[in-house]
Amino acid sequence: MYNLTIHFGPNAVAWSFLFKDGDKARARMRSFLEFKDPVVDRTALIEDDYGQIAYIAINQIHGVLLEDMELGQESRIIRGIDQARGQLRANKRATNDPEIQQLQRDNRSPNIISPFPNGGLRQ
Repeated sequence: MYNLTIHFGPNAVAWSFLFKDGDKARARMRSFLEFKDPVVDRTALIEDDYGQIAYIAINQIHGVLLEDMELGQESRIIRGIDQARGQLRANKRATNDPEIQQLQRDNRSPNIISPFPNGGLRQ
């Protein structure tokens, strides 16, 4: 699955189109870049594999991004694993940090003596 995102217009609008085939998505991407002409104002029709159809002024296109969604998903997983590893290392260092240990000791509430068993109230 391939996601073709087109960034266009004066207000920075982005639309995404999904394609099952990478070659088809790449061809669509190239067609926008090839037909862009600063003199002639052209409009293009784009239809993806999931029923979205749009007319876009080609000269209003500021950028086009093509993403292989399978690889994109893998990259998000790798980033998440890296974030988790970093968080675990930070937590380990924090438990040995003298300033944090002192703050934790200072924030402990004093013990409360209760006349009732287990500190509970009787009815």
